Amino acid sequence: MLFSKKKCRNCSEKIDNNWNFCPHCGEEVTRKSKNIFDEIDKHSEEVDKTLDQGIYFKPIKGISITISGDGTKPEIEVKNFGHFDHKAERPVEKIKERPVRIPKITEEPETIIEKIGNRQIVSIKLPRVKIEDIEIKRLEQSIEVKAFAGDKAYFKLIPIPSNASINRTFENDMLKIEVQR
Repeated sequence: MLFSKKKCRNCSEKIDNNWNFCPHCGEEVTRKSKNIFDEIDKHSEEVDKTLDQGIYFKPIKGISITISGDGTKPEIEVKNFGHFDHKAERPVEKIKERPVRIPKITEEPETIIEKIGNRQIVSIKLPRVKIEDIEIKRLEQSIEVKAFAGDKAYFKLIPIPSNASINRTFENDMLKIEVQR
């Protein structure tokens, strides 16, 4: 005679329909969750078991920055997360580390903004800056520009629409950013 089978909600092993408890993990199989907190506990236990087995979900990508020190020289540690090989349990790719620059002077650069139709042209004067010393980050509704020239740093935050396209050029100490809606 064939027994009717179902899966345990906790360990996914096959069990008989008439059993009240799973013989593999001991989970009560007839009970229904009484509230949302029981469901949350159950799902967090499933995640813990999955992680203990060495199976990882698709990770979130990002970085962690830790700044510490004794007040004389800061120690900066940058770690990435989300790029892990679940077999090796080690980072697959590393963040290209740039030397930490602590400028003596930080200033907002001279900036000219022109509006031409649906375009906005932002010209930023960056004297004695090399192209490799410019960092441009696109944020949700702005562009962050950092540039270094010796012991001087330039910093500019430019508001932009979230759906804008951006083009940039750098020549003759002038960074031009064209924002088009």
